[in-house]
Amino acid sequence: MVPAAPTNFMVIRSEDRTSALLMWDTITMSPAVTSYNVHKSPVNNGLLFASEQTVSHVAGITKQCTAVESLDPDIVYNFKVRAINPDGTGDFSNEDADF
Repeated sequence: MVPAAPTNFMVIRSEDRTSALLMWDTITMSPAVTSYNVHKSPVNNGLLFASEQTVSHVAGITKQCTAVESLDPDIVYNFKVRAINPDGTGDFSNEDADF
């Protein structure tokens, strides 16, 4: 069975807006989640740009978090995360913008 979407996903942007801390709850299941993919998309006037980038591949642990560096301080980004296990890739979490 593929993993469910991660829950309690949130983004905290640094004060200088050049990095962000992303956090979510771990998914407990069998087969176990082996990693998470974090995606970012820049937002322009409330609209997502066509490009979406995978910015991090994080090994699964009990409580997940990762930092995303080298962000443009003048751009708002939407982030989302999904879990992967041997059966496949799960759905994305809710999106969270870093206003």
